[in-house]
Amino acid sequence: MAAHNKLGNEGEQMAQQFLITSGYTILEINWRTSRLEIDIIALKNNELHIIEVKTRQYITHSISELITKKKMKNLLEASSIYLEKNAQDFNLVFSVLLIIKEDITLIEDAFKSWEVD
Repeated sequence: MAAHNKLGNEGEQMAQQFLITSGYTILEINWRTSRLEIDIIALKNNELHIIEVKTRQYITHSISELITKKKMKNLLEASSIYLEKNAQDFNLVFSVLLIIKEDITLIEDAFKSWEVD
């Protein structure tokens, strides 16, 4: 397995554990529809959280550079499809879970201040 894939898999495992201990109920992991994927779909406080996991050895960019506008658009499209297929009626929250080495930062409602166009 390539080193970046191993790092990503380890990060996703850490992310899942972090979310569970933080009171989230994980509904889906690596949910796919055609060409789109959502890393984690979780429920907390009657809100559906669409969570993008980014794992890095070290950070060289800002969060807004790690999550591109194209990625945001894809997450919006994928979440719409997920909601249609699962007839969910929840407040939707887009979050980024950033893992750098052993440090985990969850940025809830991360896209709120970013423009998607």
